Amino acid sequence: MSVVARWNIELIATCPACGLDVDLTNHPDFWIDHDFGVAIGRQRIAAFCPECETRITVDTE
Repeated sequence: MSVVARWNIELIATCPACGLDVDLTNHPDFWIDHDFGVAIGRQRIAAFCPECETRITVDTE
């Protein structure tokens, strides 16, 4: 019997203004210029907090 596996991918950053954990992969433009290899160790990814609308810049590890 074969079962289906599903991917669940998150890239979490904490908003410095309101403390919300933001999943950058939910940002509409994230996947345009990023893939799994590019996102690892990347600096200066531009994003925003959906709660307080603060623009944030993120470095990934």
